[in-house]
Amino acid sequence: MVLAVLLRQGLGESNHPGLGRGINRPPILAHPASVRRDVHNRARAGGNHSREKNPAANNGSNLAGTQNLVIVTINYRLGPFGWFAHPALRTGDVLGDSGNFGTLDMLEALNWVHDNIAAFGGDPGNVTIAGESAGGINVYSMLASPLAAGLFHRAISQSGMPFSNELKNGEAKAGSVLTKLLMQDKLASSRSEAENFIRNKDNSWIADYFRKKSSEEIFGCYRRVVFGNLLDSNMIFVDGHVLPGKPSELLAKGSYNRTPFLAGNNREEAKLFLPLLLSDLDDSKLCTMIQDMNPEHPQVRIRDYMGPFDKLVYNPLAKIGTAGFKLLGVSGPAKKMSRHQDDIFIYRFDWDEEPKPMDYVIGAAHGMELAFIFGNFLGDRDSTLRFAWSEENQTNRIELSRIMMSYWANFMRTGNPNGPGLPQWNSWSNQPGAPKRVVLNSGM
Repeated sequence: MVLAVLLRQGLGESNHPGLGRGINRPPILAHPASVRRDVHNRARAGGNHSREKNPAANNGSNLAGTQNLVIVTINYRLGPFGWFAHPALRTGDVLGDSGNFGTLDMLEALNWVHDNIAAFGGDPGNVTIAGESAGGINVYSMLASPLAAGLFHRAISQSGMPFSNELKNGEAKAGSVLTKLLMQDKLASSRSEAENFIRNKDNSWIADYFRKKSSEEIFGCYRRVVFGNLLDSNMIFVDGHVLPGKPSELLAKGSYNRTPFLAGNNREEAKLFLPLLLSDLDDSKLCTMIQDMNPEHPQVRIRDYMGPFDKLVYNPLAKIGTAGFKLLGVSGPAKKMSRHQDDIFIYRFDWDEEPKPMDYVIGAAHGMELAFIFGNFLGDRDSTLRFAWSEENQTNRIELSRIMMSYWANFMRTGNPNGPGLPQWNSWSNQPGAPKRVVLNSGM
């Protein structure tokens, strides 16, 4: 049986050292199951900054039960508690000095799966790591980290990118945080005064000062952007050990953990964010409006989400934003990796059959594919996607979900998504005119 490990986010608002794991498995196992480990990010919390707010929508029990998988979801530290580096915090330990604490949590989880998952019916020799958005970024970091070698055997990145940052940039950001903390504590009245204050303190004092700060004080030094994300708080650092180089460059060189790879993006990724950029809505108001909408009787209008002239640029802006996801996170990495391996499978998710006008406002936006992969179409008030699931689109979406769940499960078992009764999914090829991707939509 396949084990899939989902890299899910947690502990974003706490500095508690404990990390949780969730395991879903079928009630009866005839054979050791493939394991899926998920590294996910949700619509109302994401970017490796903040906790998942709608965990029920991504519960793995349906996927595990129908596809004979063991699903492991993990928590890892987020934001400045997940990625933070300052010279005063160095101890000589290459792991701790990397600043990649969230990444190290994921590696520890993979080691735990390797050592313990057989007791839950999983096969430690058939582990798939999977993640969406920031989770996809984390999947790329696992591909690039030599510390993850041999701990997984397939990889799935949904709307992720091989992003990283230089360690020196992370240390510069930590220096800025230190300056802001000193000013908040009235130990300095200006940035220059704070810098002079720091020059007169040794590393021991600075390290102790950092460690005495509450999570609220630390968070207060970062600017909040859409969906509660903290700007510049999610940088995975190229430290030379946990991450020896930029993932994008390592993929090009072939210096990565080569495994069968499945990746893709949604056709209208940017539409999750555009209403926040084109109106006076904030993320809380947007989510409340969406949750309050009855999919059978939608009492909303396009002008509730954007100005009268914004409609002229809405789809063009969505295409531009989505092109970035495709180039940086899907086709770009696929081109690089295909020089070193053949088992690369690329998709584009196109389903946009929400009740009007949400088919236009949201459509095939960032994160919409997750409900189809997990088979969870929740209609309760707490579900941020309840607006999308109408009786009219039920037949089509359930059939598409069946196909997608089968594709993902087949890939986890064998490294190839194809199987009986499924439309053919050809692997990626760099050759002109050769197959590039499968389009996931109703009627395929």
